[in-house]
Amino acid sequence: MGQKSRISARKLTALLFIIIAALLALMILSLYRQLSQSTEVRSVEAGLIEAEGSPTIYFNLKNIGANTANYTYRVICNLTAEPTLDEGIILNVPPGGIFYYTIALTSPEQGTLEVTLEVYKDEETVSQNLLFRQKWIIKG
Repeated sequence: MGQKSRISARKLTALLFIIIAALLALMILSLYRQLSQSTEVRSVEAGLIEAEGSPTIYFNLKNIGANTANYTYRVICNLTAEPTLDEGIILNVPPGGIFYYTIALTSPEQGTLEVTLEVYKDEETVSQNLLFRQKWIIKG
């Protein structure tokens, strides 16, 4: 009976070792896949600064990936439902590079100013490529 329990203990130890090794291998494989798939990683910081009736919209787009990343950004300003500004540009951000954008606006005397910032992956403004969207409403 003692011999049988030693064999069972060895089998149990071997089984636990195999399970731990398999879990470790799966974790390593998962990390490898995450690193190899993230060819384009970006970080977007955006905000509104209001000072003395002059609101300023800014955004910083940082590429923390290993390859050059292509983006399209679009800034849309509407003053009480009238389009007053719709600008955008296609840009390439090198690895480790940061694209800075700032626009100073004038507060409306009456009504509201609606500012929308959109950032798309690649050069197309297609909804499935939308990476970031922020809307600010500035009241007069």
